[in-house]
Amino acid sequence: MREAFAERSLNYVSKYNNYNELELVKIKYGLEALYTIITKTLGILLISLFLKIFKETVLLMALYGTMRLFGHGIHAKKSSHCWIASIITYVAFPLLIKYFVIKKTAIICCWALSFISFAIWAPADTPKKPIVNKKKRILDKIITIIVSIFLLAIAIKSNNILVNNCIFFSYIMSMITINPLTYKLFGIPFNNYKTFN
Repeated sequence: MREAFAERSLNYVSKYNNYNELELVKIKYGLEALYTIITKTLGILLISLFLKIFKETVLLMALYGTMRLFGHGIHAKKSSHCWIASIITYVAFPLLIKYFVIKKTAIICCWALSFISFAIWAPADTPKKPIVNKKKRILDKIITIIVSIFLLAIAIKSNNILVNNCIFFSYIMSMITINPLTYKLFGIPFNNYKTFN
């Protein structure tokens, strides 16, 4: 379904534009990613509505998505694996967020671990999307660390259990997705940019 959508869209786009082979590959990859993001997000949001964890899911997606935007991280090899991981993550964690209270000391400890993780491993790229530009890698690392510090400041000042729990699990998810052990566990190469130097 995803590839069919990308192919149809690519055929339409290439009718009106003159792209070389590499540009077409990039456009197809982008279209597939867009299709996956939209369908997966809608599916997860529908499940969260059914389970009455919509607020928790949306906030977790927003906070984690902000850190992932610059910290990057692992991507599943297959779309079906991505679906399974996303549904488990965005159903299990929001349920924990809804029914448990994470103490501020736990959030601070988790932030310290994530800070070290970001300093060492962020941004974590993928074989399909290696981050070959050194300046971009440094900038993404700095922004990821700044975002994590900003979220910590919110958690320390806030007494909102929902916000604080979402920040805690955002740190957990970010650490897992950029950790080289996670890459190794799923048989995906780490530091892919190094193969392009």
